[in-house]
Amino acid sequence: MEKNNWVVGLVVLIIIVGLAAWGFGKNKNNANVITKAIPTTVGMTETIPTKDNLIKDNEPYFDANATVMEVYQPSCGWCITESPILTDLAKEGYRVKPMNAAADQTIWTTYKVSGTPTFIAANGDRLEGAQTKEQLKAFLDSHK
Repeated sequence: MEKNNWVVGLVVLIIIVGLAAWGFGKNKNNANVITKAIPTTVGMTETIPTKDNLIKDNEPYFDANATVMEVYQPSCGWCITESPILTDLAKEGYRVKPMNAAADQTIWTTYKVSGTPTFIAANGDRLEGAQTKEQLKAFLDSHK
């Protein structure tokens, strides 16, 4: 009889742990974009990737003929954070050449990229990491 109690107790414990994990995994707010504060960068937040905010191939700021490349990954939180900034800059006529490092693994070694996003100008100048609109605009202006 004690052996059966032990097995029943174990099954109940597994069910409780499973239900708790399922409950914690549910998105209570049904939010598509989640942000978290970044303590090292004043005023910036990183967007956590969700199925609805991944970077797509047809973003308005992408142009294969642009003079500055953006090395990005569709599910990179920092790249997703940069996307609305690039979208704003696209309204002013700025474009970047898309370089999807997730789709083409040779980009990492060819351009000596250690993280995304990385912006690389034709002359080799680079800007690494998420940038403010002002920083990115100044970089793009200096590499027309």
